[in-house]
Amino acid sequence: MKMGSDGRLYAINPEAGIFGVAPGTSTDSNPNAMMTISKNSIFTNVALTQDKNVWWEGMTPTPPAPLTSWLGTPGLPI
Repeated sequence: MKMGSDGRLYAINPEAGIFGVAPGTSTDSNPNAMMTISKNSIFTNVALTQDKNVWWEGMTPTPPAPLTSWLGTPGLPI
Protein backbone atom coordinates (compact mmCIF):
# COMPACT_ATOMS: atom_id res chain seq x y z
CA MET A 1 0.00 0.00 0.00
CA LYS A 2 1.16 3.52 -0.67
CA MET A 3 -0.17 7.02 -0.49
CA GLY A 4 -0.43 8.66 -3.90
CA SER A 5 0.50 12.25 -4.65
CA ASP A 6 -3.25 12.91 -4.92
CA GLY A 7 -3.69 11.95 -1.26
CA ARG A 8 -5.47 8.68 -2.06
CA LEU A 9 -4.38 5.30 -0.68
CA TYR A 10 -3.40 2.74 -3.32
CA ALA A 11 -3.02 -0.99 -2.76
CA ILE A 12 -2.18 -4.07 -4.79
CA ASN A 13 -4.86 -6.44 -6.00
CA PRO A 14 -5.12 -9.02 -3.17
CA GLU A 15 -5.35 -11.75 -5.79
CA ALA A 16 -1.80 -10.81 -6.82
CA GLY A 17 -0.58 -10.90 -3.21
CA ILE A 18 -1.66 -13.16 -0.38
CA PHE A 19 -5.37 -13.84 -0.32
CA GLY A 20 -7.33 -15.97 2.09
CA VAL A 21 -10.76 -16.78 3.43
CA ALA A 22 -10.88 -16.84 7.21
CA PRO A 23 -14.19 -18.28 8.53
CA GLY A 24 -13.32 -20.62 11.38
CA THR A 25 -9.75 -19.34 11.63
CA SER A 26 -8.77 -18.45 15.18
CA THR A 27 -5.72 -18.42 17.41
CA ASP A 28 -6.70 -21.94 18.47
CA SER A 29 -7.13 -23.34 14.94
CA ASN A 30 -4.28 -21.51 13.17
CA PRO A 31 -2.08 -19.27 15.34
CA ASN A 32 0.42 -18.70 12.51
CA ALA A 33 -2.28 -17.28 10.23
CA MET A 34 -3.50 -15.00 13.01
CA MET A 35 0.03 -13.68 13.61
CA THR A 36 0.50 -13.14 9.86
CA ILE A 37 -2.60 -10.94 9.56
CA SER A 38 -1.89 -8.90 12.69
CA LYS A 39 -0.61 -5.98 10.57
CA ASN A 40 -0.40 -4.78 6.96
CA SER A 41 -3.65 -6.54 6.09
CA ILE A 42 -6.85 -5.50 4.34
CA PHE A 43 -10.07 -7.13 5.53
CA THR A 44 -13.38 -7.40 3.68
CA ASN A 45 -16.73 -8.88 4.67
CA VAL A 46 -15.87 -8.90 8.37
CA ALA A 47 -17.56 -7.27 11.34
CA LEU A 48 -16.01 -4.37 13.23
CA THR A 49 -15.76 -4.65 17.01
CA GLN A 50 -16.31 -1.77 19.42
CA ASP A 51 -12.52 -1.40 19.84
CA LYS A 52 -12.06 -1.15 16.02
CA ASN A 53 -10.75 -4.68 15.46
CA VAL A 54 -12.16 -7.16 12.98
CA TRP A 55 -14.20 -10.26 13.81
CA TRP A 56 -15.44 -13.12 11.61
CA GLU A 57 -17.43 -16.30 12.15
CA GLY A 58 -15.45 -18.81 14.18
CA MET A 59 -12.79 -16.33 15.33
CA THR A 60 -14.09 -16.69 18.89
CA PRO A 61 -16.61 -19.14 20.39
CA THR A 62 -19.21 -16.35 20.69
CA PRO A 63 -19.38 -13.03 18.83
CA PRO A 64 -18.30 -9.99 20.84
CA ALA A 65 -20.96 -7.35 21.32
CA PRO A 66 -21.59 -4.85 19.92
CA LEU A 67 -20.58 -5.52 16.32
CA THR A 68 -20.99 -3.48 13.16
CA SER A 69 -21.43 -5.52 9.99
CA TRP A 70 -19.31 -4.94 6.89
CA LEU A 71 -22.37 -3.18 5.51
CA GLY A 72 -22.19 -0.61 8.33
CA THR A 73 -25.28 -1.90 10.13
CA PRO A 74 -25.37 -2.90 13.79
CA GLY A 75 -24.82 -6.58 14.59
CA LEU A 76 -24.67 -9.60 12.34
CA PRO A 77 -24.82 -10.87 9.59
CA ILE A 78 -21.26 -10.49 8.53
